[in-house]
Amino acid sequence: MMRKPFISNPVYRLFNTDPVYTNLALTRLASAPNTPREASYNALVAREHEDVLNTLKRMNPKRIEKLASMCPDVVTYSIDLKILQNKIAEMENYEQRFSQQMQRLRWMLKHKASNQMIMNLCSLISTAEIKKMRLELNTPVVKGRIVMPSIEVRLKVLKAWSKLEKESDIFIRYQQLIDEFPGYSLAQLHSIINDEKFFGA
Repeated sequence: MMRKPFISNPVYRLFNTDPVYTNLALTRLASAPNTPREASYNALVAREHEDVLNTLKRMNPKRIEKLASMCPDVVTYSIDLKILQNKIAEMENYEQRFSQQMQRLRWMLKHKASNQMIMNLCSLISTAEIKKMRLELNTPVVKGRIVMPSIEVRLKVLKAWSKLEKESDIFIRYQQLIDEFPGYSLAQLHSIINDEKFFGA
């Protein structure tokens, strides 16, 4: 069985024939190097072809545009498929996390979570998205101070929360906690657990 040849640097090359993109590329080349990384990567070829680069630098925009229309095969695009694969994986991971957090947002709003609690547990969710979901579910922000239960109830909540400490996912801990205290909102439970000012009140 023949093995597939191993390509250490898998680069896919696209050939450009659009003079508009050629003009953009040549205009950028005329001001090169544009970054330290670009300068370092192209140092050798820049020295060997210094004359052509200097000629291009002296051209005005109209001459560069005319030149671009005369050389459709000059510009190609190299796409590093290995890096692209990694970036696709990053994007898919982000999309998966974002979708999960949007589902969690919906659940938290249904259980009357505060915006502060949502932001703490859903780092990818923006305030605009929270506002949009609140309008969709008709769950406006509760204004004013949160009405807290008695000291006895607060202590029971803290004890129950402590028993759930083996669960590393804080969101799941709140799900389990509210199952035990269904008569209270997430905003109340969150305040009990995180805000010491309510003790002794």
